[in-house]
Amino acid sequence: PRQRAERRASEDGRTRASERNLRAAQQSVLPPARPLSPGGGAPHQKPARMAAPPPPPAAPGLYGPWVAATGWGYFTLWSASFWPQTVYNAQRRSVVGFSADFLAFNLIKHASYAAYNFALFWSVAVQRQYRDAHGQDAPIPVTGADVAYSAHAVVVTSAQVVQYLAYERGGQKPNRVTMALVVGALLASAVAAACTLPEGRVLRFVTVFSYLQLAFTTFKYFPQMIYNFRRKTCYGWSLGMVSLDLGGSMLSFLQMVLQSLQDKTTTNFSGDPTKVGLSVLSVIYDLIFIGQYIAYGSKPSEADRKAEVHTPEGGDGEQEGARTHATERQPLLPPA
Repeated sequence: PRQRAERRASEDGRTRASERNLRAAQQSVLPPARPLSPGGGAPHQKPARMAAPPPPPAAPGLYGPWVAATGWGYFTLWSASFWPQTVYNAQRRSVVGFSADFLAFNLIKHASYAAYNFALFWSVAVQRQYRDAHGQDAPIPVTGADVAYSAHAVVVTSAQVVQYLAYERGGQKPNRVTMALVVGALLASAVAAACTLPEGRVLRFVTVFSYLQLAFTTFKYFPQMIYNFRRKTCYGWSLGMVSLDLGGSMLSFLQMVLQSLQDKTTTNFSGDPTKVGLSVLSVIYDLIFIGQYIAYGSKPSEADRKAEVHTPEGGDGEQEGARTHATERQPLLPPA
């Protein structure tokens, strides 16, 4: 009996030790029980933490309003710069003194610029490929002002082409070099489309138009400069157009500088070389034209007088021409 009692006591001790170990293991895994409320109901619960409100939208910053103001400012000046020449042609019912080669180059230039701006501003595929090339946070370098300006430019330049076809032009017409460059631009666009669009490289195709725009901007003013130089007069070439174009070019470049300061990046310059080139080249050429106005004036040459035929009904053509030419500005510098 004594041995049985000892074995029973030993088994009881092992059982109590196992129960203690089991309770200790459960307490280390399960969370502690929450105390009951004073009324004996459900345990106290901490109030749920409210989600933090979303951060406010980023402020436009110091440069934001100035970027918008300069954008619409250069759009206004550049768009208005087309009208002095158009009105001047309509008043004279003549395009004598207005280079046909410049007009052809200008139409191709603005059509290319419009195609580039429209694609980069509205096409999701083009924007996606642009950000893949320049970074996902890179801003699109084309603004609403760029789109509005280029559309307006195509419309007014097309109206000037109609004036060229309808009014007296003194026998001038685009030369063979001009026609070859225009046809070459069209062929280049067709080849680029055949090489890039089947592979889905839409951005590469659109970029071709930006290079065409920059190329024609580079040499489009040469025909008018040479035309003024040979005649020793700026007759037929509007000074108002030159002045407005100069102001718009300076504001366009200033906008890119302000936008780079706001975005803290220079991708506006590297990602849109056409806009940079357009602004810089326009400033240079406009200053040259202002120099020609100072040196030559805008009095018609003898050849212009003979070429410009304008005889209204019931009037004397010579007297009408004399009144028209008398209003032209004399040169500021004496002739050599």
